[in-house]
Amino acid sequence: MNKKAPNKKGKKHLVRRVSRSKGQIKNSSKNVKALNGLPPGLLDDLRQMIKKTQHQVATAVNVALVMLNWNLGKRIWREIMGEKRAAYGRQIVDAVSRQLTLEYGSGYSRANIFHMIRFIQTFPDEKIVYALSRQLSWTHFK
Repeated sequence: MNKKAPNKKGKKHLVRRVSRSKGQIKNSSKNVKALNGLPPGLLDDLRQMIKKTQHQVATAVNVALVMLNWNLGKRIWREIMGEKRAAYGRQIVDAVSRQLTLEYGSGYSRANIFHMIRFIQTFPDEKIVYALSRQLSWTHFK
């Protein structure tokens, strides 16, 4: 967005404003003066550090969510579905889903609980799931 802003002498100069959500700064006469005194490459290095850390955090969260869903599926399968209680188990899944959805949101719908159970059935080895979860998100496993 461009707009005219008066300077100290009353003359108008162009001020360019750029969205911060795109990782860009707002340019104004104050920012330009501040940038002139910075060592070359400092902001680029800082941006790179921020982006790297954001990626690391996203990966860690993804791994944690994949492992949580695997463990939930494992627990449900072992406790209520693993033995010859399938009809009873479906009722339990419905009840668990209703309660978890109320407490934590739609990520624990009946369909997602059954995805979690299929997940443990398809990938019974926790080490393999952990290794894959560093490259794939929960939606890849569903």
